[in-house]
Amino acid sequence: MNFKNLKLLLIFSFIFNSVSYSQKKYDISITSEANPVAFPYTYIKNSNIIKYGNKEGKLTINSNSESDTLRIECNGYLPKKIPLQNQSENLSIILEPSTEILEEIIISVHNNEKSKWQKINKKTKKTFETEYFGIFEGSHIISSYKIETVTKFNGIRFFVITNEVGKDFLFNKKVRPILIINSENLSDNMLPNKIIYFEKDAQLYTKLDIEFKNTVTLIPDDTLTIGIELIPENSENPNMKNVIGVLTTKHLLKESKTVTNNYLSKTQKTAHLNQDIYFELKMVK
Repeated sequence: MNFKNLKLLLIFSFIFNSVSYSQKKYDISITSEANPVAFPYTYIKNSNIIKYGNKEGKLTINSNSESDTLRIECNGYLPKKIPLQNQSENLSIILEPSTEILEEIIISVHNNEKSKWQKINKKTKKTFETEYFGIFEGSHIISSYKIETVTKFNGIRFFVITNEVGKDFLFNKKVRPILIINSENLSDNMLPNKIIYFEKDAQLYTKLDIEFKNTVTLIPDDTLTIGIELIPENSENPNMKNVIGVLTTKHLLKESKTVTNNYLSKTQKTAHLNQDIYFELKMVK
C-alpha cells in the first residue's frame, strides 16, 4: 500500500469513527435510595442537548462528542456530572438527597388551632397583596424559610391556576411540589419526587392540598423549603405556551428571598423575585 492510499485510509477511518461516535446512544436510569427519580432534568454540555427523563427516571440520549459531559438535576437532590467518555451504553446513575436549597430566613408561626388550614403568616392578606406568578414548562419557583417557633403540621396547601385566564390551552399539567426540611430529626426530602397530574378539565383556580399520614414537627432553626415545578408534557419537544400560575404574596419578611429558574433555558439564569409563594399549612395544636 503506497503512502497516498494509506493517507486516504486513515482519513476515512477518522471520519468513520467520528460519525460512529456521534451516533452513540446511552440508555440511562436515574435513582435515589433504590427508588426511581421521576422526570429528572438532564443536560449534555458540549452537544447542548436538554432533556427530561420519564416517570421511571429513564431516558435515552445520543452523544455527539467524545468529550460530552452529562449533568443531572432534580429538585430535592444534589446535581451530578458524568463524563461520557468510556462509559457503558447502559448507565445507572444514583442521586444523593439534598438538605438545603436557598439562603435561610426567619418566619413566625403561631399554631393555636387544631389541624386546620391557616396562613403561614397571619398578617398576609390574600387580596391586594397577592398575585399569580406564571411558570412555564421546565420552570420552578422556590421559597425557603427558617422556623422560629415549634411548628406542627400535617399538610401543605398551594394555590395555582391550571390554565391562563381567558385562553383554552388543552394541555395536561404535571406538577412537582417541593417540600424539603433540613433537620437532624426528620427525613430531609418529603416530596422531591411526588408528581401531581392535572387533567385539561381541572378547575381553573385550584387548591393543591397535600396531606401527610403523620404530623411533622419543626423546631427553631429548622429550614422549610417549598416550591412548585412544571414538568414538560413532551420531554423531546417542550411547549413554552404551557404554563401554570402560582399564587405569590409580598415578602413575608423584608429578608425573604424567592427564586425562579427555567431548566430548559440554555443559559439557566436564576431570577430573584420580590415576592414569596403564598401557601398554607394544616396546623396541629
